[in-house]
Formats: sequence, C-alpha cells, structure tokens
Amino acid sequence: MMKIPEEYITILERFGHPLEHDLGVKETALSRGHALEAIRILRLCEIPVVGGDVVRLTAGKAQYVGDNWYVKRLPGEGPKDYITRSHDKAEAYLRNYQDPDDGTIMYVIVPSDKGLLNEVGDTANN
Repeated sequence: MMKIPEEYITILERFGHPLEHDLGVKETALSRGHALEAIRILRLCEIPVVGGDVVRLTAGKAQYVGDNWYVKRLPGEGPKDYITRSHDKAEAYLRNYQDPDDGTIMYVIVPSDKGLLNEVGDTANN
C-alpha cells in the first residue's frame, strides 16, 4: 500500500467537504483550487490519481452529478508515464469542467493507495 502524504490529508481535513453524512461514502470533496493543489502534492509524491467524481453542493448538502473520470494503465505503459498521465488527465479534467466558481461544484480526487494498477483503458464521463 502507498502512503498518502500528510500534506494531502491536511488539505482534505482543512478545506474539504466530507461526504459520509450526505452520501454515505468515506470521501471528501474539494473546491477546484484545493483539488488542483491536492493533485500537485500527489504528483510530487508520484502517487497516481486513478479518477475522480464531481459533486454539487445544494444548501450545503452534497450530491453526485454523474460526471467523473478515471485513468487506467495502458498496455505497455511504463510506471512513470502512467503516473504523469494520471495527473495530467486529472488536472485537465478539473480545468476544463464547467464550474461556476461559486462554491457549488466540488471534486473528489481518488489517489491510488495500492501502487500502480494493472488495468488498462482511459475514460471520462461528462
């Protein structure tokens, strides 16, 4: 198992919206700016981002909007290339998502806690 960096955990704890109460999942949603910072930390630690979800806050309550992305390791793709591509795709998805920047859209980042995955493919759903 890969160790998730303390700096990443601190961002989740200080700036995140826990989803356990609203959605029954042990995930935390972040604003676009904080999500990009979280990805930067994961990039520095070479921890892949295997995917993520988009959440909308309405009256302080979170709901999945059905938009998400995930990144699987491609056949023959080296570990460093996969890690880099996973971060690039996550950053691009967040930067390109139609976000009103009013605090209603948040993002769940899913870092790998198992090292590199042996799955193949690459998908976005939005």
